[in-house]
Amino acid sequence: MHHAVRRDIEIGHIDSPRKETVDVVTYKAAGIKVRVLLQKLSQLGVDIICSFFWPNHAFCIAERIDQIDDRIYRNRKYVKVIPSVNAEINKSQTLVTYNRFVSEDDKRLLRDILSCIGNVIELPENEMGMGSELVSCMPGFIASIFDVICQSAIKHTSIPQEQVIKMVLDTLSSTGELMLRKDMSFEDVVKRVATKGGITEVGSRVIYDGFLDIADEMFEKTLAKRRETAAIVKTYCD
Repeated sequence: MHHAVRRDIEIGHIDSPRKETVDVVTYKAAGIKVRVLLQKLSQLGVDIICSFFWPNHAFCIAERIDQIDDRIYRNRKYVKVIPSVNAEINKSQTLVTYNRFVSEDDKRLLRDILSCIGNVIELPENEMGMGSELVSCMPGFIASIFDVICQSAIKHTSIPQEQVIKMVLDTLSSTGELMLRKDMSFEDVVKRVATKGGITEVGSRVIYDGFLDIADEMFEKTLAKRRETAAIVKTYCD
Protein backbone atom coordinates (compact mmCIF):
# COMPACT_ATOMS: atom_id res chain seq x y z
CA MET A 1 0.00 0.00 0.00
CA HIS A 2 1.43 3.38 -0.97
CA HIS A 3 -0.53 6.53 -1.56
CA ALA A 4 -0.37 10.29 -1.17
CA VAL A 5 -2.43 11.98 1.52
CA ARG A 6 -1.65 15.44 0.25
CA ARG A 7 0.96 16.83 -2.11
CA ASP A 8 3.65 17.25 0.54
CA ILE A 9 2.99 14.10 2.63
CA GLU A 10 3.47 10.56 1.42
CA ILE A 11 2.53 7.49 3.43
CA GLY A 12 3.88 4.01 2.81
CA HIS A 13 3.71 0.64 4.54
CA ILE A 14 6.88 -0.71 6.11
CA ASP A 15 6.89 -3.58 3.60
CA SER A 16 6.57 -1.26 0.61
CA PRO A 17 9.56 -1.39 -1.78
CA ARG A 18 9.56 2.43 -1.75
CA LYS A 19 9.41 2.87 2.02
CA GLU A 20 12.71 4.79 2.07
CA THR A 21 11.19 7.61 0.00
CA VAL A 22 8.05 8.32 2.02
CA ASP A 23 7.48 10.79 4.85
CA VAL A 24 5.34 8.58 7.11
CA VAL A 25 5.74 4.82 7.54
CA THR A 26 2.81 2.70 8.76
CA TYR A 27 3.14 -0.68 10.42
CA LYS A 28 1.33 -3.17 12.61
CA ALA A 29 2.86 -5.30 15.35
CA ALA A 30 1.72 -6.99 18.51
CA GLY A 31 3.15 -7.10 22.01
CA ILE A 32 6.90 -7.05 22.57
CA LYS A 33 7.54 -7.41 18.81
CA VAL A 34 7.03 -3.66 18.63
CA ARG A 35 10.58 -3.10 19.94
CA VAL A 36 12.07 -5.12 17.07
CA LEU A 37 9.89 -3.29 14.60
CA LEU A 38 10.90 0.12 15.94
CA GLN A 39 14.56 -0.79 15.59
CA LYS A 40 13.87 -1.65 11.96
CA LEU A 41 12.05 1.63 11.45
CA SER A 42 14.92 3.60 12.96
CA GLN A 43 17.13 2.48 10.06
CA LEU A 44 14.88 4.13 7.48
CA GLY A 45 15.33 7.69 6.28
CA VAL A 46 11.81 8.83 7.16
CA ASP A 47 11.41 12.19 8.85
CA ILE A 48 9.02 11.23 11.67
CA ILE A 49 8.20 7.84 13.16
CA CYS A 50 4.63 7.86 14.50
CA SER A 51 3.41 4.86 16.52
CA PHE A 52 -0.29 4.19 17.06
CA PHE A 53 -1.25 2.15 20.12
CA TRP A 54 -4.45 1.08 21.81
CA PRO A 55 -4.41 2.15 25.49
CA ASN A 56 -3.91 -1.39 26.82
CA HIS A 57 -1.01 -2.17 24.47
CA ALA A 58 1.84 -3.46 26.65
CA PHE A 59 4.59 -1.54 24.84
CA CYS A 60 2.57 1.67 24.96
CA ILE A 61 2.18 1.32 28.72
CA ALA A 62 5.78 0.37 29.44
CA GLU A 63 7.90 2.57 27.19
CA ARG A 64 8.52 6.23 27.84
CA ILE A 65 9.23 8.33 24.79
CA ASP A 66 12.55 9.64 26.13
CA GLN A 67 13.73 6.08 26.78
CA ILE A 68 12.72 4.96 23.29
CA ASP A 69 14.61 7.87 21.80
CA ASP A 70 17.80 7.21 23.74
CA ARG A 71 17.91 3.47 23.08
CA ILE A 72 16.50 3.15 19.55
CA TYR A 73 16.06 6.32 17.56
CA ARG A 74 19.27 8.25 18.16
CA ASN A 75 18.03 11.81 17.71
CA ARG A 76 15.03 10.85 15.53
CA LYS A 77 11.61 12.47 15.80
CA TYR A 78 9.15 10.13 17.48
CA VAL A 79 5.45 10.48 18.26
CA LYS A 80 3.22 8.19 20.33
CA VAL A 81 -0.47 8.28 19.36
CA ILE A 82 -3.36 6.67 21.24
CA PRO A 83 -6.71 6.89 19.40
CA SER A 84 -10.05 5.74 20.77
CA VAL A 85 -12.59 3.34 19.32
CA ASN A 86 -14.69 6.36 18.31
CA ALA A 87 -12.23 6.90 15.46
CA GLU A 88 -14.51 4.48 13.60
CA ILE A 89 -16.98 7.36 13.23
CA ASN A 90 -14.30 10.10 13.02
CA LYS A 91 -14.95 11.23 16.61
CA SER A 92 -11.85 9.94 18.35
CA GLN A 93 -10.31 11.82 21.25
CA THR A 94 -6.77 11.06 20.12
CA LEU A 95 -3.91 11.41 22.59
CA VAL A 96 -0.50 12.51 21.31
CA THR A 97 2.88 12.94 22.96
CA TYR A 98 6.19 13.84 21.33
CA ASN A 99 9.86 13.41 22.03
CA ARG A 100 12.07 16.49 22.23
CA PHE A 101 13.10 16.44 18.57
CA VAL A 102 9.61 17.07 17.16
CA SER A 103 9.32 20.72 16.08
CA GLU A 104 6.27 22.98 16.35
CA ASP A 105 5.83 22.75 12.58
CA ASP A 106 5.88 18.95 12.85
CA LYS A 107 3.24 19.11 15.57
CA ARG A 108 0.97 21.32 13.45
CA LEU A 109 1.33 18.92 10.55
CA LEU A 110 0.49 15.90 12.71
CA ARG A 111 -2.52 17.67 14.24
CA ASP A 112 -3.74 18.34 10.71
CA ILE A 113 -3.36 14.68 9.72
CA LEU A 114 -4.88 13.24 12.91
CA SER A 115 -7.82 15.65 12.98
CA CYS A 116 -9.44 13.60 10.20
CA ILE A 117 -10.42 11.01 12.85
CA GLY A 118 -11.53 13.47 15.55
CA ASN A 119 -10.04 15.76 18.18
CA VAL A 120 -6.32 15.78 18.93
CA ILE A 121 -5.25 16.10 22.59
CA GLU A 122 -1.57 16.79 23.28
CA LEU A 123 -0.33 15.62 26.67
CA PRO A 124 3.03 15.30 28.37
CA GLU A 125 4.31 11.76 28.57
CA ASN A 126 3.61 11.44 32.30
CA GLU A 127 -0.12 12.17 31.76
CA MET A 128 -0.71 9.68 28.95
CA GLY A 129 -1.81 6.99 31.42
CA MET A 130 -4.61 8.98 33.02
CA GLY A 131 -5.37 10.53 29.64
CA SER A 132 -5.96 7.04 28.28
CA GLU A 133 -8.37 6.29 31.10
CA LEU A 134 -10.33 9.46 30.32
CA VAL A 135 -10.71 9.07 26.55
CA SER A 136 -9.45 5.74 25.20
CA CYS A 137 -10.71 3.48 28.00
CA MET A 138 -13.70 5.69 28.76
CA PRO A 139 -16.00 4.31 26.01
CA GLY A 140 -15.72 0.94 27.77
CA PHE A 141 -16.33 2.51 31.18
CA ILE A 142 -19.34 4.46 29.88
CA ALA A 143 -20.77 1.36 28.20
CA SER A 144 -20.37 -0.59 31.46
CA ILE A 145 -22.10 2.12 33.53
CA PHE A 146 -25.10 2.42 31.23
CA ASP A 147 -25.31 -1.34 30.76
CA VAL A 148 -25.83 -1.61 34.53
CA ILE A 149 -28.42 1.20 34.45
CA CYS A 150 -30.34 -0.51 31.64
CA GLN A 151 -30.21 -3.88 33.41
CA SER A 152 -31.70 -2.28 36.52
CA ALA A 153 -34.34 -0.35 34.55
CA ILE A 154 -35.55 -3.52 32.83
CA LYS A 155 -36.47 -4.99 36.23
CA HIS A 156 -39.03 -2.22 36.72
CA THR A 157 -40.73 -2.03 33.31
CA SER A 158 -42.41 -4.04 30.59
CA ILE A 159 -40.76 -1.90 27.89
CA PRO A 160 -38.68 -4.26 25.69
CA GLN A 161 -34.96 -4.39 26.47
CA GLU A 162 -33.94 -3.20 23.00
CA GLN A 163 -36.18 -0.15 23.34
CA VAL A 164 -34.86 0.65 26.84
CA ILE A 165 -31.27 0.56 25.54
CA LYS A 166 -32.14 2.73 22.52
CA MET A 167 -33.92 5.29 24.73
CA VAL A 168 -30.96 5.52 27.10
CA LEU A 169 -28.35 5.71 24.31
CA ASP A 170 -30.23 8.43 22.43
CA THR A 171 -30.64 10.41 25.65
CA LEU A 172 -26.95 9.94 26.51
CA SER A 173 -25.86 11.12 23.07
CA SER A 174 -28.15 14.15 22.99
CA THR A 175 -27.25 15.16 26.56
CA GLY A 176 -23.58 15.21 25.65
CA GLU A 177 -24.32 17.23 22.54
CA LEU A 178 -26.44 19.69 24.57
CA MET A 179 -23.65 20.19 27.11
CA LEU A 180 -21.02 20.77 24.43
CA ARG A 181 -23.16 23.10 22.31
CA LYS A 182 -24.32 25.21 25.26
CA ASP A 183 -21.15 24.91 27.34
CA MET A 184 -23.10 23.39 30.23
CA SER A 185 -21.53 21.69 33.23
CA PHE A 186 -22.82 18.45 34.73
CA GLU A 187 -24.26 20.49 37.58
CA ASP A 188 -26.04 22.76 35.07
CA VAL A 189 -27.81 19.77 33.53
CA VAL A 190 -28.90 18.41 36.90
CA LYS A 191 -30.28 21.81 37.90
CA ARG A 192 -32.15 22.16 34.59
CA VAL A 193 -33.85 18.78 35.00
CA ALA A 194 -34.30 18.46 38.75
CA THR A 195 -36.92 20.24 40.85
CA LYS A 196 -36.51 20.60 44.60
CA GLY A 197 -37.76 17.46 46.27
CA GLY A 198 -38.55 15.92 42.88
CA ILE A 199 -37.76 12.58 41.26
CA THR A 200 -34.56 13.64 39.46
CA GLU A 201 -33.17 15.18 42.64
CA VAL A 202 -33.77 11.95 44.55
CA GLY A 203 -32.15 9.82 41.84
CA SER A 204 -29.18 12.17 41.36
CA ARG A 205 -28.49 12.18 45.10
CA VAL A 206 -28.31 8.37 45.12
CA ILE A 207 -25.72 8.51 42.33
CA TYR A 208 -23.60 11.24 43.93
CA ASP A 209 -23.75 9.54 47.31
CA GLY A 210 -22.87 6.05 46.08
CA PHE A 211 -20.94 6.30 42.84
CA LEU A 212 -17.96 8.40 43.98
CA ASP A 213 -16.42 5.48 45.88
CA ILE A 214 -16.91 3.23 42.84
CA ALA A 215 -15.24 5.77 40.54
CA ASP A 216 -12.32 6.14 42.97
CA GLU A 217 -11.87 2.38 43.10
CA MET A 218 -12.07 2.10 39.31
CA PHE A 219 -9.26 4.60 38.71
CA GLU A 220 -7.14 3.21 41.54
CA LYS A 221 -7.35 -0.29 40.07
CA THR A 222 -6.86 0.70 36.42
CA LEU A 223 -3.85 2.90 37.19
CA ALA A 224 -2.39 0.18 39.43
CA LYS A 225 -2.84 -2.32 36.58
CA ARG A 226 -1.07 0.12 34.25
CA ARG A 227 1.93 0.35 36.62
CA GLU A 228 2.00 -3.43 37.10
CA THR A 229 1.95 -4.05 33.34
CA ALA A 230 4.71 -1.50 32.77
CA ALA A 231 6.94 -3.19 35.35
CA ILE A 232 6.38 -6.67 33.84
CA VAL A 233 7.09 -5.54 30.28
CA LYS A 234 10.19 -3.59 31.23
CA THR A 235 11.56 -6.60 33.09
CA TYR A 236 10.93 -8.73 30.01
CA CYS A 237 12.61 -6.24 27.66
CA ASP A 238 15.66 -5.32 29.74
